[in-house]
Amino acid sequence: MASDLLSSHNGHEHNPENPTPLPIARLLSVFLIQLSEPLTATVIYPFVNRLVRETGVTAGAEEKTGYYAGIIESAFFLSECATCVLWGYLSDRFGRRPTLLCTPLGLTISILLFGTSKLFWPLVLSRCLQGVFIGSLGVAKTVIAELTDPTNRGDAYAIIPFVWNAGITISPAIGGIFANPAEQWPHSFGRLLLLRRYPYLLPCSMAASCSFVAFIAAFFTLKETLPSKTYADDPQRTPKRPYGGHEALTQSTILRLPDTSGPSTCTCSTLIEANTSEHTTDPFGKVQHAVFTPDVNRVLINYFFLSFLEMANLVIVTLMYSTPMDLGGLGLEPFGIGLAMGLYGFFNSLFQVRFLGGFIRKYGAKKLYVLTFPGLLGCFGMYPVLSFLAQRSHEVSWVVIAGMIVQFACRSLITMSFSSLDVMLAESVPEGGPLDTVIGVAQMIGSASRTVAPAFASSLFSLTLERNLASGNLVYYVLLVMTVAGIGSSFSLVSSDTTAHENGSLSI
Repeated sequence: MASDLLSSHNGHEHNPENPTPLPIARLLSVFLIQLSEPLTATVIYPFVNRLVRETGVTAGAEEKTGYYAGIIESAFFLSECATCVLWGYLSDRFGRRPTLLCTPLGLTISILLFGTSKLFWPLVLSRCLQGVFIGSLGVAKTVIAELTDPTNRGDAYAIIPFVWNAGITISPAIGGIFANPAEQWPHSFGRLLLLRRYPYLLPCSMAASCSFVAFIAAFFTLKETLPSKTYADDPQRTPKRPYGGHEALTQSTILRLPDTSGPSTCTCSTLIEANTSEHTTDPFGKVQHAVFTPDVNRVLINYFFLSFLEMANLVIVTLMYSTPMDLGGLGLEPFGIGLAMGLYGFFNSLFQVRFLGGFIRKYGAKKLYVLTFPGLLGCFGMYPVLSFLAQRSHEVSWVVIAGMIVQFACRSLITMSFSSLDVMLAESVPEGGPLDTVIGVAQMIGSASRTVAPAFASSLFSLTLERNLASGNLVYYVLLVMTVAGIGSSFSLVSSDTTAHENGSLSI
């Protein structure tokens, strides 16, 4: 269970059969900051489609809701994509701690602005602001890699989906249960004039409160992990290599990259391992070589497929579940959508924390990714089935609910896919390579794909309904074809999972 992962840091042997215990006390503040992302990002999903309709931008055309909801969701990831590399550079320049502290504070402000917006374009702008501060969360993965080694990195990355799922368990439930308090809570919250005027402020303020608590906790507990700063604070200490291998860095093998002379678009890692005789070589050339190795490139390509299709599925879930049955949806209200997503997040969290770390150690990250990515076939393939079952029974019957459970079970596999890619990405960086740069590039690719995916999926969904293409199922068929292409791409990965190799595990 969680106790297997949350052990204290009291060992240094990198034995795959006896993993180094996690430094959970140091990781806790990072996970608190990561929790602020799903809390603020997903609280809007149960009610965003209804909110779009209430702004009047659709002029009463139900089938156009997807277009405008897609703009709101794409704006978030567009701003994240535009800033994530900059945040990586700032973390290398000023340190991990100040960069990460910006995240929960900025998210607190931006989600409150969203809750007080009643017009469409202010909603888009506040969502853009939220994406800006989400962009710094790639630094959190760097910190985790700097605090772990190859024997326990899988366990550390297994906690990331647990944190995410904890957020998406709580947040959509908050969004669905506490939206429109005048309707759902008329004798308590509904009596407040402010909440009647802003019907979505209550769930947004609850998410903002959690994010602000994360900021306060991190302000007092988060420690700096940037190697140059920690080494400068204690010059007698030999910095331990945080990623890419087991060897320690010594003072004679550290080459510091220039902070400002290099191109500003590259989030160069502050420390590059090199021989003393190589101090005159071009460090930026080393960075380029480290970032764009074949192993890294293959992982990044798969990152695009996974991020795009997972985001498309998240958009389609809320659209299809809220669309009236006569148009091919399930006709669920925000309360029902939030409850379904919350229950999924709860059970998925338990599943991931119980099995994910062990699966990565036993099978290797690549094999686990290849086996779990096809779960998207079940996600997209179930939509036409659910539509058929709902129209046949004219209600969300137990048969429909059973189909939803199957769909959510397939979706839980995708969480494992993300964790597997994170581990492969960290292990694919060459010895002494710029891990923060690689993670920054991966986050930028993920953000770019998530920028396009909502607009693509929601627009195709609306177009499919408007013209009844493929009996209202064209959007699902297109996404299924893209999933098959992603499955083909997954076989190109080169396994860099150290534990799997040392244990003699077979790679696909």
